[in-house]
Amino acid sequence: MWAGITIMAFQFLSGFAYLALISPIFTFIQINFISGASIFTKRGLEKWGDQGDYILYIKNTPKYIPNFFK
Repeated sequence: MWAGITIMAFQFLSGFAYLALISPIFTFIQINFISGASIFTKRGLEKWGDQGDYILYIKNTPKYIPNFFK
């Protein structure tokens, strides 16, 4: 979503407004590596890592975009 908003607003940026392009990159890095998905996956593996159903869930569930056509 952030990337789409950035692409749509790109034509209106000028000067220091180009610094706004950092926002989607920062958000992606923060969700993937600092907080969010990685922490929950790590805690889930610690708690349920020995259960085959949980491992199957991790392998078959997309992180961000649901797969409605599966």
